Amino acid sequence: MSSLGRLLVSKPDVAVGVLIVVPKDLSEEITELLAKEGALEPRVLEAGSPLVKELESYVALLEEAKRVYEYLESNLERRIAVKVEVLPESIRKTLESLLAELRKVHEEVSSINNLVASYEKLLTSSLLLREVAEHILRRYPQGTVSLVHYTGKHLAIRTLVVPESSAGSVRSLALEVIAELRRDKKVVLTCAFSPGRLSEVLGSLPEDSLVLEPEVSPETDLESYVRSLESRVAELSKSIEGLRSRRRELLESRVRDLALLKAIVESEYERLKVLRGALRSRYTVAISGWVLKSKLKRVLNSLSRYPAYVVTSEDDNPPVEFDNLKPFKPFELITELYGIPTHYEWDPTPLLTYAFLLFYSLMMADVGYGIGIVLATRYLLPKFVNDPDSPGFRRLQRVLYAGGV
Repeated sequence: MSSLGRLLVSKPDVAVGVLIVVPKDLSEEITELLAKEGALEPRVLEAGSPLVKELESYVALLEEAKRVYEYLESNLERRIAVKVEVLPESIRKTLESLLAELRKVHEEVSSINNLVASYEKLLTSSLLLREVAEHILRRYPQGTVSLVHYTGKHLAIRTLVVPESSAGSVRSLALEVIAELRRDKKVVLTCAFSPGRLSEVLGSLPEDSLVLEPEVSPETDLESYVRSLESRVAELSKSIEGLRSRRRELLESRVRDLALLKAIVESEYERLKVLRGALRSRYTVAISGWVLKSKLKRVLNSLSRYPAYVVTSEDDNPPVEFDNLKPFKPFELITELYGIPTHYEWDPTPLLTYAFLLFYSLMMADVGYGIGIVLATRYLLPKFVNDPDSPGFRRLQRVLYAGGV
């Protein structure tokens, strides 16, 4: 604000939070420096202090936000450019609000992904079963599903998906290989086994093997089974596409929130993670305090001479001090009677100064009264207070001197 504007009203000088990590042997010197530079409430933080616990809580919140963002970003099908702005004084509240909303998105996307994975597994099995059934149907036009999967007293038929390295051992234990297909370094084998051999085969299969089961009656003819599989493949493909479309719409509708969350995580997480690590060290301590914005640059310059890690942050309800021109400073006492203005309010001290002097001069218009007030303020009033040298009393004297004059 210009000096001319400050003749009418002014804005308070707002403090910012300062957290400094320094070697333990410098903690006393840094604390004294902060006090000398006019920092408010400088103190060394203990391990279990509320501010350290708050920092731990904030870092944990950022870590969760990072996990949520990275998961949701990995599900975006295309990159979208979004411009966002983060106001420093609202970062924590914005983060908590965003995370509350995006947790729900994370849960829904995770649920969609689980369904997609389940449907894709069914789709893969259905496609393989269809190929096997078509292959067998060409060899046995009147065949039934029992040629794909069958369990009898003396004979069992299974369709197995195994790695290429295991295909030879499966063939060697089979009575007959009914069908064989190769897909993506895997071999699909439909084989007839004796019941004893089947147990041996199933027990020796690698973990990434798969047993395909038709889930229909063995008496179902292969031709109708192939048609049902075609319908199922189409239905599963449609369901998967619908789920992917829902996921795409959901993420793109929240892309601005994702961008904002990313901006907050990138600006806050790394520096606070470093700070948390420093606080846990045996060789460093953290010092916290408040520094008025008008003094911040000078304090940071003073701290630059030390091996210190400094973090500044803005609070929703920071301490403030008056920031008036020198002639108005004694009259801040009047403003304090009503309450110190907050960081977003105007300071009416200049206007109150004019009003006080005007009404005081109207009440005490006689020169003799004025001289009497000045003399009483100088010689009598100090005898009625415990500490005549206190800053508050000195300001009161200046106000009365001005009124007397």
